[in-house]
Amino acid sequence: MLCATANTALITTSAQNGTGHHAINLTDYRKIESTKFNWLSQGFHVMSTNWGKVSVGLFLLRIIEKVKHHKPVMYAGIFLLTIIHSFCVYTIYGQCTPTVKLWDSSVDGSCLDPNVQKNYAFFQGSSSAVSDFILVVYPLFTIWNLQSRKSGRSHPYDPFGSTEQGNRRTHWHVPVQNGEIRGVTARIRSLQQPRRIGGLC
Repeated sequence: MLCATANTALITTSAQNGTGHHAINLTDYRKIESTKFNWLSQGFHVMSTNWGKVSVGLFLLRIIEKVKHHKPVMYAGIFLLTIIHSFCVYTIYGQCTPTVKLWDSSVDGSCLDPNVQKNYAFFQGSSSAVSDFILVVYPLFTIWNLQSRKSGRSHPYDPFGSTEQGNRRTHWHVPVQNGEIRGVTARIRSLQQPRRIGGLC
């Protein structure tokens, strides 16, 4: 959240100084200022994306607490992703020495071949896309399997377990992993309960 807020503030300042306008309409000072704040925002943008993915990964670790053999892989993925994004920030600000040369070409210094940062940016973007895909697909299979095992267990207390209706309700519930069927069986159960109570009275 802090990185995203900093990125928004910097890119807004960049726009206020002329980003998005034709360069011919800007003074030299505004050209430098708009470029400077644009460059400064990029590192915060990259890390805000990283911490967003890390937070999702940590959230999944809490959900899959019972799947302990997945945890080391998840932690390794979080660590590797953070390293990749952190090094990307280094390539953004470290490609020129001093860094101020990024937005002010009049400053004496040197810069790396632009292809170095471009190629690493492609790699970082690709790894980010792959991590997005994994974070979307992984919960679909893992949480589904956990829910399937949970749904297949018999309930410790079933007021209809000794009746033909209760046996039919249990039979429907086990093989079908569908929320609608569960809702229907729960509704049938709620409708049957008052009848049993009325019969006892």
